Amino acid sequence: MHACALTYLSDIGTGLSVLESDEAAPGPSLDHALWFHRPVRLDDWVLMDLTPRTVAAGRGWYTGAVTTRDGLLAASVVQESLFRLGAMRRAHGAAPLVDSARLSVTGW
Repeated sequence: MHACALTYLSDIGTGLSVLESDEAAPGPSLDHALWFHRPVRLDDWVLMDLTPRTVAAGRGWYTGAVTTRDGLLAASVVQESLFRLGAMRRAHGAAPLVDSARLSVTGW
C-alpha cells in the first residue's frame, strides 16, 4: 500500500513549480519513472527532494530522491512534463524565457 501511495504522490506534482505561474505553467506528465531502493512507510516522515533540470521546447524535466526519517534513500524519481508559457507572457507575445531559477525555457 505504501509503494502505491508513493507512486501516486510522485506523479501528481512537478519539480518544475519554481517558476512563477505568470511566466510558465507545467502541464501533464509525458513520462515518469520511479525506482524503489528499499521499503518506505508513508505514515512516517519522508522527504521528497525534487531538482528541476531543464525546461526547453515545451518540455520540463526533473529528478528527485525520496529519503526516510533516518536519511536512507528509499526511492528515486524522474519525470518529464509538458510546459507552457504563462498567461502574462502569452498575452504580451513574450520572447522565450531564459534562466529563471536555473531553468531555461524556450518557445516551441
